[in-house]
Amino acid sequence: QAHADQQPGKSYWPALDLCLHQRLPRLLHVSELAPDTTIIRAHLERLFRRARLEYPNGRCEIAWADARGAVNSAETFGLDPDSLDNAAACAARYNAAGRNTYVGVNPRKSTSPPFGRASAADVEIAFVQFIDGDTIETASLLRMAPVPYSWAVTTGRIPNPRVQPYWELDEPTRNLPAWSARQLALAEFFHADHVIDPPRIMRLAG
Repeated sequence: QAHADQQPGKSYWPALDLCLHQRLPRLLHVSELAPDTTIIRAHLERLFRRARLEYPNGRCEIAWADARGAVNSAETFGLDPDSLDNAAACAARYNAAGRNTYVGVNPRKSTSPPFGRASAADVEIAFVQFIDGDTIETASLLRMAPVPYSWAVTTGRIPNPRVQPYWELDEPTRNLPAWSARQLALAEFFHADHVIDPPRIMRLAG
């Protein structure tokens, strides 16, 4: 299932669902899993559809873990539809090989390296605020959020819901210290992980 937009009055979060290989029930073997390129592509579209118009030379970073789980490899893609198709295919290829795959939430500069992980120097703009929550407490707080989130990605449901909600900004910001301060405030308010660095990567749906 893939739901992109907030539905007022609902007690659940609209989500692009992501099955985490290492957190699935034991009776479902990893070899039985296959990445869903359609959901991966929907996640990328939701992240970058505004940037395509307002930051058209930006790039999308797809990163993946190695056999030991370290995330040191990445490739960047343009934000046009064909390039995001290629980004989704890249993510699906590594996920099918058993690698966890990630996306840089904030678009990367046009000068970002085509291969290898991006750094803080490669990010100058943000279109969303977000958190990474993996506790029942965070899930409960999100249901009562004073400012409803715009959309969310569910990264697992066992033993409890784990969710990445996103608040889309009315205007993109280039004040990244202020953006990071808001990230910290959101993490503290929702008792979530501290994901406050501008080049932060998050788990891909699909």
